[in-house]
Amino acid sequence: MRKSGIRIAVAVTALMVTEAGAAQQSKPKPHFAWTCLPDPKRHVPYSAEFNLTNTYPGSDGNLVVYNYWETQALDSHGRSLGTTTFPDPNHKGPPQTTGVACDPPTNTQYRWNSLTKQIIVLKMPKLEESKGCWESESGDLFVDFDTARRLAAEAEARTRQIDQMARDPDNPDPLVEDLGTMTLQGVEVQGTRTIRPPATSSTDPEPPYLREEHWASPLLGVWLQQEVDYPPSTKHNIKWSRRVTNLNLSDPAPSTFEPPRDYKVVTEAMHQVPCEAQIEHSDPQSAKRNK
Repeated sequence: MRKSGIRIAVAVTALMVTEAGAAQQSKPKPHFAWTCLPDPKRHVPYSAEFNLTNTYPGSDGNLVVYNYWETQALDSHGRSLGTTTFPDPNHKGPPQTTGVACDPPTNTQYRWNSLTKQIIVLKMPKLEESKGCWESESGDLFVDFDTARRLAAEAEARTRQIDQMARDPDNPDPLVEDLGTMTLQGVEVQGTRTIRPPATSSTDPEPPYLREEHWASPLLGVWLQQEVDYPPSTKHNIKWSRRVTNLNLSDPAPSTFEPPRDYKVVTEAMHQVPCEAQIEHSDPQSAKRNK
C-alpha cells in the first residue's frame, strides 16, 4: 500500500489556568465555549448521528464498554450543531444530553444541559471583532480566538507536511498507511492508519496511542469513522471508537438548531478580557471537525 498523509488527529494542547496572585481566592476554571468561527473546509449542509464507545478496565479487572451518542449538523447559512448524550452511569436516571448550537446570522451561541434544564444564550462578538480573549458576564465561559486560529493553522501545516512526505518515495513514513477509500452512509471516505510502537522499557514514556484509524469525508470535511487503541492502563480508556450511524445530506430544517423550549433561559453577553493567563487550548468545535 502507498503511504498517505491524509489528515490524522492532532494532539490537543493541555489546558491550564493560572491565578494572578497567590493571595487571591481561587476561582473555578471557566468552560471553553465554541468560537463559532466559520470553517472553509465545511460548507456542504448535512446532519449526522454517531455511536461512540469507550472501553476501559473495571475495578474487577474485566473490561467495561460504555456507549454514548453524538449528533452534528450544518446548514447552508453556516449554523452548526453538536450534541452529546450520555447514559446515567448508575443506571438509575434518564440519559443526559448537552448541546451547543452556533447561529452566525445573529452572532448567538446556545448551550444547554438536560440535567440542569438550562439554556445559556451567549451573545457572541461579530466576526470582525472575534480577536483575542472573551469571557461571559458570569465568568463561566471563555473563548481565545487567536489561540484557536493558531492551533487550526498549525494542524493544517502539519497535515500539508505529512502529505508531502507521503508523496515523496525517498521519504516514506512507515507509521502512516493509506487505507484507500470506502463508502459510509452513501458518502465516500478516505482512510488512514497510524501506528506508534509501545514503550520498550519502564523508563520510556508511553506514546499517546498505539493505533489510530480515521475515515474522513472530503465532501463534508469531517471524520465519519474513527478508532483508537491506547497503551494498557488501569487509569484510562484502552480503546475508543466513533462511527456514523445515520447521515443526511439535505439542508437541515431551522428547528434542528433550536434548543429545547421548556428549559430556563439565561442570556449573557461576551466581553473582551486580557489574555493574561495565555491559556493554550483547542476550540472543541475544531477538535471535532478538523480532519
